[in-house]
Amino acid sequence: MQNLSDVCDAKLQMNIQRIEEKRREPSNSMELESLSGVFANINKCVVAANTKIKEQNMLVQNALAERSNLTNQVWRYLLDCQITVQLNSYMKRKRDLEKAIGNLNTNIAKKTDEKLKKEKEIIALERHTTTIQPTIGAINTLLKSFGFEGFVLARSKRDRFYEIKRPDGSDAKETLSEGERSFIAFPYVPI
Repeated sequence: MQNLSDVCDAKLQMNIQRIEEKRREPSNSMELESLSGVFANINKCVVAANTKIKEQNMLVQNALAERSNLTNQVWRYLLDCQITVQLNSYMKRKRDLEKAIGNLNTNIAKKTDEKLKKEKEIIALERHTTTIQPTIGAINTLLKSFGFEGFVLARSKRDRFYEIKRPDGSDAKETLSEGERSFIAFPYVPI
């Protein structure tokens, strides 16, 4: 821009000198230097400067948006260039832990199912292996508490059955009195 100003000044000075010369000698023909090319170049420089000024003004007006944009670019750079290794390592550990948790939950579900199956098996087995010994003991205690000492219940040689025995070990089934029979039936009446 300074060169254009100097060129313009030089041409103006030259034109002023020629005009002065023409005044002194009006009969001489003279030609003035054209300034249109210089002014066109100056005009281009002014338009370019005005465009830059507008861009700068837009930047100033959009400072908040530009600051946000710059912050995002800085974070993107940090993520892409600086933190990628740590982030990838963290994400891998997270996926591994989630997979381990999933496996543990699957194993817990399987073990819970197995436990329920075993509990059902135990209940089924207990139904088949129920012993009558506690029943025999309870009835014999009841008999003694009411004063019946002439007979007791004993386990039969056949599984899950019992017999009525006398204290000497003989079978009392045929020799029970009517009262003894009624009383022995009493513990079996459903309540």
